[in-house]
Amino acid sequence: MVKEKLIQKPDPSQENSSENKRVHIPETLDELYHEEKRGNPVVIAGYGRESTHKGYLSWILDSSRWERAVDLLASLIRQLDALGNAQSGLELKVASTDCMSEVRFGKRKVDLLLNVQSQNSKQQLPIELKTDSGPTDEKQFGHMSDYAQSLSDCPGCLLLCLGSTSVQDYDWGSFRPLTPERLLEIWSQYYQAGPQYFKDWMNALALEVARKRLAHQVYLQNRENHGGYKGYGYRSYEHLMYYVYFQFREHLKNESVPLDWTIYSGGYNAVMNLTSPEQSWRTIKGLKDVRWYFEFNNDRFLLKLKQKSEDIESVRQWAERCQELMELVEVSSHLKPVPKRGGGWKKGWPAVVYWETDFTDFKKLSADVSIILERFGANGVLGNLSQGE
Repeated sequence: MVKEKLIQKPDPSQENSSENKRVHIPETLDELYHEEKRGNPVVIAGYGRESTHKGYLSWILDSSRWERAVDLLASLIRQLDALGNAQSGLELKVASTDCMSEVRFGKRKVDLLLNVQSQNSKQQLPIELKTDSGPTDEKQFGHMSDYAQSLSDCPGCLLLCLGSTSVQDYDWGSFRPLTPERLLEIWSQYYQAGPQYFKDWMNALALEVARKRLAHQVYLQNRENHGGYKGYGYRSYEHLMYYVYFQFREHLKNESVPLDWTIYSGGYNAVMNLTSPEQSWRTIKGLKDVRWYFEFNNDRFLLKLKQKSEDIESVRQWAERCQELMELVEVSSHLKPVPKRGGGWKKGWPAVVYWETDFTDFKKLSADVSIILERFGANGVLGNLSQGE
């Protein structure tokens, strides 16, 4: 969370004087809507594009453009230590730094590479940027992490999770993640005296933090009008749903619901998998290389298969038998499973059935999910139909 002492509401009488403002995070829907209407250069250029942030940060972190860049970098170095690199080796008394983008780093290209000149040494600090998507592929961060650890002049790696990636779950290797909230916290002290491009970028971070905090309110307001979210700066419906998932997951934790959930990108939709082993990713007796699991996919809760079997016909027979049995279970009209008809059962992640879900009321949704898992999950239809090997 951003410390409140670093957040100061602007004086309405001096609204147009950026010199008298500190970073302000909109607290209401009206505030967020108003700020979006005003227009922010970073948002206009494309907050969701990594290239936008590369451009801004290559100026912000270059001491030849702004002398306080050395202080910003020192703040990042402290984060490396705090996040796990206890012996980062980077000196806090940075003399100069220049920031290059899209530089080859081992077998890959890193988004930003800082060349750090301290009093007695030269070192490099790689920084990756993510907004709404995860790793490019499963080896991206592993390769760069291995290369970084092989270098004597590279004491650590940073990852700036600037959008909905801040609530997604991935293995980032040795890259230490920083969220918009954390960046606002450590850099707000430089805001007032900073150049306009730095203020614009920090203001854009503040808008993103507001989108995360206000996501459920936006969802409630636009339940029947999905296009309404755009007025608040959400880049897509999936972008909104990532933050709604995050708030729902936090609600479940606060209610001590003993289930584990993982949020990540489904490519074209927001996904939240149920990862609790007693309820998901279970094997099927007689079917090799097939597991069933539950996941939220935007506004639907689905039973899906992780299907790697060559025996497509046996998978089809099991799935159709599962659909038949689940249709016989009487619960309520809004919890009746809808079979996915006509879909193939080839290798991949085919859906078996789904339930339409509504995130308007977190308590009701939590109760609905509990009923679905009880009646249809490991202790219900699925447990009776197939037991793990």
